[in-house]
Amino acid sequence: MIRRPARAARARTAQTPTRSAPVRTTPWRPARPAAASRARLRARQRGAIGALGVGASTGLAPDVYPVSARQPAAAALELRVAQRTRELEAAHRQAEKLSYSIAHDLRAPLRAISGYARTLRDEMGPQLPADANALIRRIGVSAARMGRLLDALLGAGQLSSHALQASLVNLDEIVADALRRMRAQLAGRRVEFKHEALGEIIADPSLIRLALTNLLSNAIKFSRERDPARIEIGRTTMERETVYYVRDNGAGFDMRYANKLFRMYQRLHAHSRFEGDGTGLASVHEIVHRHGGRVWAESSEGSGATFYFTLGK
Repeated sequence: MIRRPARAARARTAQTPTRSAPVRTTPWRPARPAAASRARLRARQRGAIGALGVGASTGLAPDVYPVSARQPAAAALELRVAQRTRELEAAHRQAEKLSYSIAHDLRAPLRAISGYARTLRDEMGPQLPADANALIRRIGVSAARMGRLLDALLGAGQLSSHALQASLVNLDEIVADALRRMRAQLAGRRVEFKHEALGEIIADPSLIRLALTNLLSNAIKFSRERDPARIEIGRTTMERETVYYVRDNGAGFDMRYANKLFRMYQRLHAHSRFEGDGTGLASVHEIVHRHGGRVWAESSEGSGATFYFTLGK
């Protein structure tokens, strides 16, 4: 056996190439789309999956429910709508029954009380003491007031069931007509009116006439202690919304009780000072609300009041 020299072995070892460590490379991946593109892609996926009726079990669109799951929800919604409609119809029938009772059943005993008090006063008044006659007069006055309250309650019921019949309405003509009808309230008084143009709107003519009449009557009544009384009717713009107003320099009210103004039968002044049944502003609130608007008031006691209202868009 022939041995090779060690030097030759070392030279050959030096010429043998060394094996380097393997280089790790990252596999190629497509660029990630932008957020808007991803959102559009997800939307297309949901639409396709929903059309196929694929549910959350696929893992592709966990927020999409199968068609079969949406059908019971739609049926339940229709059931609730039908039930609510029946409840509203029942409430409307109850309101009609109440109005009938007010118009007939309650008026009969009220007429009897008023008639008996009048007969007692006419036939036996001279024989009765002064205190008894005063009590008889109070019975008659109370019966008359009760009649007015029943009228107001009946009117409120009819107002809520009145179907809106919208048409083009000239508010200035309504104001002028209302003031002509209130001449009796203005007799013997000095009242200064300032009437700015209100223009035309689309609304129910009869309801808007009632609302404006109540606001004007309210201003005339509560300014009777002023000489002269000043009443202003106009419109302005607040936050891009047309706002109408009726302002007076009358008695005013304490703003702490402003939340009571538009409630039925609520009064902020003594009946001996200002007559009324507390239903006028409640009807104004109902009318404005039915037209998609809102109504509010600003005042300070003894310095007049301003009533604002809008009529929707």
